[in-house]
Amino acid sequence: MKIRLFFLIFLVVFYFLSFAQGASTTLQKKSILLEEFTGIYCGYCPQGHELAHYLMNANEHAYVVAIHAGFLAEPDYGDPDYRIAGGEILDASYNDYGYPSGLINRKLFDGTYIMNRGGWIKSAKATHAEDAPVNILLTTVFDGNTHKLSVKAEGYYTMEVTEASHRLNIVVIENNIIGHQSGIGGGSNYLHNRMLRSFITQMNEAVWGEEIVAPTQGSYFEFNYDYDLPEHINDIPIKPENIEIIAFVCAGKTDVLNVTGAKPSYINFVKPFEATLLEAERKMGARYGFNFFDAQLQNLSHKTITSATFELNLNGEIQKIEWNGEIPAFQTRPVLLTIEPYIINTSNQYAIQLIALNNEPYNGNTISGSFNEPVATTPKIFIEIKTDLYADENQFVIKDRDGNIVATFGPYKSNEVAVYNETITLDKDVTYCLEVMDQWWDGMLEPRGYIKLHSEDGELITQNYQISLFGEKVFIHTSKESSSIVSHTMQQSHIFYDTWEQQIKISFFPLATGKIELLLYSVTGVLLLKKTVYAEEGTKCNLSLPASHYDNGIYFIRIETEKSTITKKIIKY
Repeated sequence: MKIRLFFLIFLVVFYFLSFAQGASTTLQKKSILLEEFTGIYCGYCPQGHELAHYLMNANEHAYVVAIHAGFLAEPDYGDPDYRIAGGEILDASYNDYGYPSGLINRKLFDGTYIMNRGGWIKSAKATHAEDAPVNILLTTVFDGNTHKLSVKAEGYYTMEVTEASHRLNIVVIENNIIGHQSGIGGGSNYLHNRMLRSFITQMNEAVWGEEIVAPTQGSYFEFNYDYDLPEHINDIPIKPENIEIIAFVCAGKTDVLNVTGAKPSYINFVKPFEATLLEAERKMGARYGFNFFDAQLQNLSHKTITSATFELNLNGEIQKIEWNGEIPAFQTRPVLLTIEPYIINTSNQYAIQLIALNNEPYNGNTISGSFNEPVATTPKIFIEIKTDLYADENQFVIKDRDGNIVATFGPYKSNEVAVYNETITLDKDVTYCLEVMDQWWDGMLEPRGYIKLHSEDGELITQNYQISLFGEKVFIHTSKESSSIVSHTMQQSHIFYDTWEQQIKISFFPLATGKIELLLYSVTGVLLLKKTVYAEEGTKCNLSLPASHYDNGIYFIRIETEKSTITKKIIKY
């Protein structure tokens, strides 16, 4: 390996402005580095790979290096050897836990650097909340003629630091490596991503990087390398189109102060103009109703994709979809495919084919699937939300068919588990989506939250006690008429049967202070239960009646006050 290196530090602002080529001088939050220790004979490692992937989806400032090391990475039965010497050094230095495990910015959490996969996202959140002492800019070019990577790493210190020196680390990772993997979701054709392949900064102390001398606030550094990219490592080819470069600065061997990554640009490296249409990261679900489809387009060429045409077959009706944007060489980007409004059947079939790239015909692949119609409900709906401790990471919205937000609920308090009841009246005979979006792709699970939707009749539309990953989408169509029998107005009444807790839940705002009678009747009019409570005018009442010992069927609940009476149908199922 031939390396060309020079290191510059400028303390004079004018000199910095003359020579710095893009490292930001603005204080930023720390980006996240997950160094994931893994192996091909590790049964739970596919779960670790998946969780690392979710972390990167949740935050564009998250970077993952998958280090195949240790006894579970030692090949057998003719399987490939993904280990490298530097990875073994890191594993021996940090990993006293097992596999999969990982480091988040090589920071101490609860007295240890290494942690199991359950702690990665929580630690990543805490790390990203911190200010970064240094900003890093990484640019890299691969030359197909010389098989060399030219790498430039620039940095600017936005804060004073206490260490006399730091270390710059630059590594090569590779995606789309097909090989063996044990565990659920594994197999002989498993797709390995973000695999550590080599170190570029490997001159003086192997994996511990190049020294940055006397870092101080306002100083700028620059390192340049010419690196001979190996064609094979352990007889496994390295494909230049699949590589990425990760650069990070450490305070010694621990404490990653900041990290960044980049795909190379390519010269003298030609690949056919091809692309693959992929399903979206966020799966559609069983029901759907938007006037668009989400997908991904993978560029397999050295050329930039600026436009694409797709053919949609939706329930036998054909539409052409035009997309414009930019997908650089060998990269994958999400694409939003807007379609003409369509009739939603009870069951719907779709197929989307890629038919043109950059205005040239292209015989591309097809993705397909099916979905059911939205759930029918009344225009007035009741929404019950139980938050977890991270309510500030969740957004609760209602969208129309074009994806426009028509209502927002919250924001709700963080660090507090609470139940919120919301009411909304939507336009009649219209399709909507209630969407729960989680910022960190770790759902509402600490402790477990939920959402429940009820119609004006009190019928359950949907409930979800396991909101994971990016959240939840509930599609509804406001086509039902209310069957409530109301003799007098009672403000914001909400009555429904909770299948999870086996109780009839009642909430309303009484119009007067005093006694309230709750009466439960069978469908034949037999009084089954009577309960008396007291409430104050304008103060919300949240009441419940036990129902676990009643048979499934139709019941009526009657609420009587001095000024109002309301009767609603309840269905127990």
